[in-house]
Amino acid sequence: MGKHTVVTKNKKNFDENKFFPKKWLGQNFLLDENIRDKIIKAASLTPNDILIEIGPGKGFLTHALTKIAKHVIAIEIDNDLSQSLPKNLGSPNNLTILTQDARNTNFSDLIQNQRKYKFMGNLPYYAASPLIRKVLTSEKKPSEIIIMLQLEVAQRMVAQPGKMSLLSVFTQMFGNPTIIAKVKPTSFYPRPKVFSAIVRIEVFQKPLISQKQQLSFFNFLKIGFNTPRKQLHNALRNGLNSSSNDIKLILNKCGISYTQRPASLNLNNWYSLYKILESQIPNMDKDIEIS
Repeated sequence: MGKHTVVTKNKKNFDENKFFPKKWLGQNFLLDENIRDKIIKAASLTPNDILIEIGPGKGFLTHALTKIAKHVIAIEIDNDLSQSLPKNLGSPNNLTILTQDARNTNFSDLIQNQRKYKFMGNLPYYAASPLIRKVLTSEKKPSEIIIMLQLEVAQRMVAQPGKMSLLSVFTQMFGNPTIIAKVKPTSFYPRPKVFSAIVRIEVFQKPLISQKQQLSFFNFLKIGFNTPRKQLHNALRNGLNSSSNDIKLILNKCGISYTQRPASLNLNNWYSLYKILESQIPNMDKDIEIS
């Protein structure tokens, strides 16, 4: 059976059950079995794995996960879907379904005494950035993250110096992201207007910044990337209320030219600057919004 035939068959299940995706929840359901298999392969699942899955939807991926993993904790914001999911999947004993917004979920509380877990999901585009931030800064971090994202977001996440953004610096401070595969709009129902990507992040169990430094460090990054197309010294001077000469001296001390733009710095550059300027960083947002 060809790929197009399989996707069409899975789409027919939606039509027969008269299910209409909710646009305000950003619902785009994966129908492509080939892409589903790539997600499972990227996760290197074992019978001992504990999984948190975001957005199980109608259980297309969830069903396969429960066949392999020890326990799947599925978080679904749509009450209609969460209520029907156990019946759709045959009520497997190793599946726990929570009806709530994953952006407001304490993942560490869900895992409790489990030492390791993996984080998976087909993330709605509007919730991707806050969910990435939340899981990477959680007290109990997953060993791996395997997620579906908008391709443009995935490319920003894996960017290297020259194309770095707040999102890439943020992610790479906590783990090593890789794009596993690009995904066409035809793999979903309804079809999104953009391409997606499967991303795997190997999470550092000891990130480059400590738990206490997180908020201060990312407020510093927000200052640095405030005017990404301009030279970095201007953003730091304005954001930290420092003189141009002082900022240029500090940049020079860190081996950074005062003409460089934020996108050109690497992770060590950012951390070196932060350590010197840490006491000057103003209290800003209590939450970290990455983009």
